[in-house]
Amino acid sequence: PLAYDWLSLNLGAGVKAPVYHGCLPIKPLEPVLAALAALPIGAAVRVVGSGPAAVEVSLALAARGFAVSLSGDPERTFWQGFRGALNSAGVELDEAAQGCDVALELHCTGSWGPEWLAQSGLATDGRGRVLTGADLRSVNDSAVFASGDCGVIDGQSRPPSGVWAVRAAPVLAANLQRAVSRRPLQRWRPQPHALQLLGDGRGRAWALWAGRQLGPSRRIWRWKQHLDERFMAMLRPPQMASDQPMA
Repeated sequence: PLAYDWLSLNLGAGVKAPVYHGCLPIKPLEPVLAALAALPIGAAVRVVGSGPAAVEVSLALAARGFAVSLSGDPERTFWQGFRGALNSAGVELDEAAQGCDVALELHCTGSWGPEWLAQSGLATDGRGRVLTGADLRSVNDSAVFASGDCGVIDGQSRPPSGVWAVRAAPVLAANLQRAVSRRPLQRWRPQPHALQLLGDGRGRAWALWAGRQLGPSRRIWRWKQHLDERFMAMLRPPQMASDQPMA
């Protein structure tokens, strides 16, 4: 147990998957990469999911030479809008696939808050994310804040996305300072939509915004690469002073 006066939860989210040999959730990514590296090119890989992640992962795996099938919930048909691209890439669409009759099965079935949050006493939504007010503070524990994929503002349901996590950061930083000094907290109103850029694994990408779809095009792919590389550059530590020649 850890004692605290104020607690800020920024835990990310996970993906649930059945527990049997050869089946993995797409998060965390490291075990997935290790499993793929152990497979020969041409091995059969099934992707389970009905959203953007399932489409993008399927196309990326097909571009790398795997025999890919995509199994989704027929009631959630996001990937139906990408049927042409999936067929062209050689991805087999199989809604009813069950069991692990492939070399690897990857589940891209949506993000959930860490399981222990549901037993923490904090109020959570149907996907195990901490319910907060617009000030990012838990609705039933004023000493706890939550942001990013593990939290969601009560009454403003939205899918997990890095866009909202990044936009929440300045509000969270300000409110932690205000909470410590006992000042009124800021309120945050998230943007209603987030831009999604989906790569096809072959140097093209789509832009998705508020139900509209543009692409695929190489220009959007270059835009996606620029945004991704710029964000990753922010996370790289600065060059250590010890790397410089000593006097």
